[in-house]
Amino acid sequence: MESDLHIRTLSGEAGLRQFVAAPWRILDVSAYPEWIPALRVSVRSTLDPKTNPFFRKSDRALFLAEDGGRVVGRIAAIYNASLAEAGRDPGSFGFFECVDRQEVASALLGAAEEWLRARGCARIQGPWNPSSNYEGGLLIQGFEHPQTFFTPWNPDYYADLVERAGYGKAKDLLAWHVRVSNVHRRLEEYDALADAIRARAGLVVERVEIPSFERVMRDCWVVYQECWKDNWGFCPLSVEEWGYLAHELKPLIVPEGSLLVKAGGETIGFSVSLPDYNRAIMKSRNGRLMPLNWLRILRSRRRCEWARTLLAGVLPRFRRKGVLSLMLYEAVRNAALFGTEHVEASWILEDNVQMNAVLTQLEGEPYRTWRVFERTL
Repeated sequence: MESDLHIRTLSGEAGLRQFVAAPWRILDVSAYPEWIPALRVSVRSTLDPKTNPFFRKSDRALFLAEDGGRVVGRIAAIYNASLAEAGRDPGSFGFFECVDRQEVASALLGAAEEWLRARGCARIQGPWNPSSNYEGGLLIQGFEHPQTFFTPWNPDYYADLVERAGYGKAKDLLAWHVRVSNVHRRLEEYDALADAIRARAGLVVERVEIPSFERVMRDCWVVYQECWKDNWGFCPLSVEEWGYLAHELKPLIVPEGSLLVKAGGETIGFSVSLPDYNRAIMKSRNGRLMPLNWLRILRSRRRCEWARTLLAGVLPRFRRKGVLSLMLYEAVRNAALFGTEHVEASWILEDNVQMNAVLTQLEGEPYRTWRVFERTL
């Protein structure tokens, strides 16, 4: 069959709606039972310059691949001004979806590359949706597991499409699976260790109450910047963007899943864990929040078999005092209050020695891997 492939640039409100709705036209949801597409309202908010402070300085272009009137792929090209200000290359791609056709993937990536090259970018990296403070990477291992909340999932051919377009590995990101029952089996041992860590460093662990969540998270912004600034792929973010992310998370938070660690009244570490809301909305994977998926999410806030720890950081000067171990232990222990048996900790850099060691101590195992790709323009 002769191809009528062309790449269309989307713009305005109508273009954003088309881009957000594209995955359901590109992939057959019924063919991929593990795929739980991101809620449309969340993707739209993330990409909308009027709502997301990320785009007050940065820019993006949205592309749609069509063949004979059928949508066969999409991609976003992203100019990340925060990286440019930090002296790093600001070019990336994200929100990549594609049928299993190399010509489509190459055309989409080519459109993103051309747009970034015109803005002076020397390299392109991705996928980032739209930066490392959000979702990132292509799944390369662990396809058989359902997609957890706020993580990417893709068919197994995606990485091959990107590699054949000339991209190589930049970094792998891990998801660890920790069984709550394994922690509780050694509860007496872990409790003794946690008590010793608290006493030795004068630490207090507090949960974050929902009414004060946004205020507390503003305080955590300083900790976040300091904790993550030396990590590979770190993207600085303004306090306004941090506030936007906190506001998006607030309706999803359970107090027992958000923890602060304090020393002498100073917040020196924090972690955020959420129920895996994806498990609650698996029955309706149309990406629409209202009306039923919102009710399912509300019900799962108090009881959910799976949870995800998506943030955990400790100020550098406290990292050798066992604070990270204490915080992750408390998070896993609290998970049992909600009937949770499985906790996913992600994303963890493959070479984050300390975090991977702590998760090993909790008898966790890496069970999914995402890869970030890059190439020279």
